[in-house]
Amino acid sequence: MFVCKSKRLANFLIENGCPVIRIDTDQKTKGFLVFLFKKDELLYKNLEKWDVEKATYLIS
Repeated sequence: MFVCKSKRLANFLIENGCPVIRIDTDQKTKGFLVFLFKKDELLYKNLEKWDVEKATYLIS
């Protein structure tokens, strides 16, 4: 399971086909959300793509 605390990254992963397993509240900081994704090849591919695109990616 991959835990994502960034709404921006979570949105990017969802837009690129990674299914969200669950959205929950952060156990340490209750006011924040965490997004849970399945660790698979698609996730790893999109995380590599994120490293290249994160400087210019805007949530639409």
